[in-house]
Amino acid sequence: MKKIRLIGFLLIFALVVNPHTVMAGTSLKVGIYNSRPMVFQEKSEKPKGVFIDVLEYIAAEEGWTLEYVPGTWGECLERLKKDEIAILPGIAFSKERAELFDFSAHAVISTWGQIYTSRVSGLESVLDLEGRTVAVLKDDFYETEFQNLLEAAGIEAHLAQVLEYDHAFQMVADGRAYACAVERLSGLSAEKTRYNLQKSPIIYSPGSVRFGFAKGRHQEIREIVDAHLNLLKSDPDSLYYQSLEKWLGGAASHRLPAWFVYLLVFGGLFFVSIVAVTFLLKSQVEARTRELAEKNEELEQEIAERRQAVNALLSSEEKYRLLVENQTDLVVRLDLEGRLTFASPSFCNCFSLLDEQVADFDLMPLVHEEDRGLVESSLLSVLDPPYTHYGELRMSTRDGWRWLGWTNNAVFDPYGRIVAITSVGRDITDQRNLEAQLQQAQKMEAIGTLAGGIAHDFNNLLMGIQGNLSLILLNADHSHPDYERLKNIEHQVESGSDLTSQLLGFARRGQYLVRPTDINHLMNKTVSMFGRTRKEILIRENYSPDLWAAEVDQVQLEQVLLNLYVNAWQAMPEGGEIIVATENAVNSGEPGGVPGLQPGRYVRISVTDTGMGMDEATRKRIFEPFFTTKELGRGTGLGLASAYGIVKNHGGAIDVRSEKGKGSTFEVYIPATDKEIERITVGADQLIKGHGRILLVDDEAMVLEVGAEMAALLGYDVLTAATGEEALKIFQANRHNLDLVILDMIMPKMSGGEVFDRMKRIRPDVKVLLSTGYSLGDEARAILQRGCLGFIQKPFSLKKFSVKIDEVLRK
Repeated sequence: MKKIRLIGFLLIFALVVNPHTVMAGTSLKVGIYNSRPMVFQEKSEKPKGVFIDVLEYIAAEEGWTLEYVPGTWGECLERLKKDEIAILPGIAFSKERAELFDFSAHAVISTWGQIYTSRVSGLESVLDLEGRTVAVLKDDFYETEFQNLLEAAGIEAHLAQVLEYDHAFQMVADGRAYACAVERLSGLSAEKTRYNLQKSPIIYSPGSVRFGFAKGRHQEIREIVDAHLNLLKSDPDSLYYQSLEKWLGGAASHRLPAWFVYLLVFGGLFFVSIVAVTFLLKSQVEARTRELAEKNEELEQEIAERRQAVNALLSSEEKYRLLVENQTDLVVRLDLEGRLTFASPSFCNCFSLLDEQVADFDLMPLVHEEDRGLVESSLLSVLDPPYTHYGELRMSTRDGWRWLGWTNNAVFDPYGRIVAITSVGRDITDQRNLEAQLQQAQKMEAIGTLAGGIAHDFNNLLMGIQGNLSLILLNADHSHPDYERLKNIEHQVESGSDLTSQLLGFARRGQYLVRPTDINHLMNKTVSMFGRTRKEILIRENYSPDLWAAEVDQVQLEQVLLNLYVNAWQAMPEGGEIIVATENAVNSGEPGGVPGLQPGRYVRISVTDTGMGMDEATRKRIFEPFFTTKELGRGTGLGLASAYGIVKNHGGAIDVRSEKGKGSTFEVYIPATDKEIERITVGADQLIKGHGRILLVDDEAMVLEVGAEMAALLGYDVLTAATGEEALKIFQANRHNLDLVILDMIMPKMSGGEVFDRMKRIRPDVKVLLSTGYSLGDEARAILQRGCLGFIQKPFSLKKFSVKIDEVLRK
């Protein structure tokens, strides 16, 4: 005790007189990596281990603040080189490292390198490592020393470098490495954990593990640490020895290996034998007694470790069993011949399989014949790196044909050989259906864009024909020899216009006037109109009395309903029954609902027929434009396509259920509204003449020519422009004496919307009538909301043209 007090006095004296004394409150950065039991950190908990206990004690005595910087072993070494951390606990001393780092003068732990392996490897000597994979910690002292050991023994082994000891242990536990060469104490901890490793008889390179410091940067701190270590190690009751007992215990002694002790003992005895044989005999007896005691202690420890390993194995097996039995995914194991050796309860339940049937069960008959080739290719893919493969196939389950996604992985034995294949499957039928629905929606969107462009261009062509007809018929009466032919041409133009209206409906560019509407009234009206001409069809109506209102374009919804009635009638060539119904519906947005329908309140309209029905291939294509199952001349294939586009444009959806020979049901969902229902009245067209100056803007020469002539016949002075730039120049020059601008919406370079906005800036009160081959879509409606006073769709007759011009001029 006098010696301890003297050392303490000298330490205090040194700290007082040293002008470079580290002051209390100093903050030190400390590197942390995982090397149980010397230093380690579990998740977000505080670092632990022998070195941490000692360093925390010194910091508390000196009033230092410790800031722990976690990382891998390699990252910690780099940080110490760059002085990003001041101290690195648990670094083995070597002459080479002494050139890079400063070390504490005292070792905290003396230990050595040792080979650890699985409990079934049978490793007995370093010769057994020939050609094997051995996991080592990159940049570790014991990695370098192990390489030296292999060179000395003339052994070639494959070294797998890892960043943490835990990675090395996991590689051995998984069978990816035959063994690992690590520091002995860290290896001992792996014996008692889930890795379940065992130490081999191969040990090498004893060394001392110390505190490391950045080279030449923290001399005062190192001296203080050394002084405290000297004090702690000199007192058997100090925290140092308490920490050794806590983290190492009797079984994990920090002493040198037994064969080193035996060598020293017997070397000493040989020297003493020269002096006296008596002392030699006495020492041999004592050595033998100690040896037997140590072996007895090791035997007891080994028995305890084996008992613990068995308990851990039983516990692990129980956890694995519970995990697999409660797994919703399908789990199976196959041998390399493709035979089933294990099946989870979820798999047996999916395929109505009993446990005793697993061994003789053949999977292949359950696989769809088109997908059977995928099974063999998937299993073969697992045999090559990266030893995993994902595939999707159809299988016949107790719920019918379902799409299953399978992930296959190779299973290795401790020697790195593939011995089996595990497969985990999951039902992906709903996901596949959603993907198919998305692809169908994208296809319909693309077709709709094409159809809208065609309809626009076709309407411009019809405008030229209709305009010239209107001009001819203006001066022709019933006595004209070609009057009837001209009227027939006009009727054909109207039919062409109806065709483009259907195309625009499919393209969702046909929404004209939306009003809150009583759907029951509209249904009854259309059913009455259709039923008068189809006496062979029985129509039953079932309307909900408290049906919500819906905001719709009544003309367009009538077109949708009539198309559905006609489609149902044509599916019953020998007569049958049509059931029409309405009801309120709420879509919650849950999977499996109507494709493309957003959550919310809807009015549901259903039209059911007792006709021939459709197969799945036909059902998927019925909304495509120009697709029809009817013979040539009995339909254009645009009825359902336009119905689809109109409903989509109203924010709704159409769902179809049909089966060959069992009829079809079409369900139309239209968003509900709380607004009050409005009634509309329609007035008749009449030819109205007027006066004033009009600027007509259109990029189509025929439309521009016939439109100007029609306006002139109505009494107006007409200026024309073929482009947006030309229109702005004419407007700027005549802005004070222009009464109306008739503006095309779709033009190259500068659109009608941009031309309108620039005209409004030049003259805010300008009156503009928008004209286009498209219907009143979102773009046209936006222009109207910005102050445009009217809209007219091409082709239009002279009467409609006169009425619309007069209507806008009166505003």
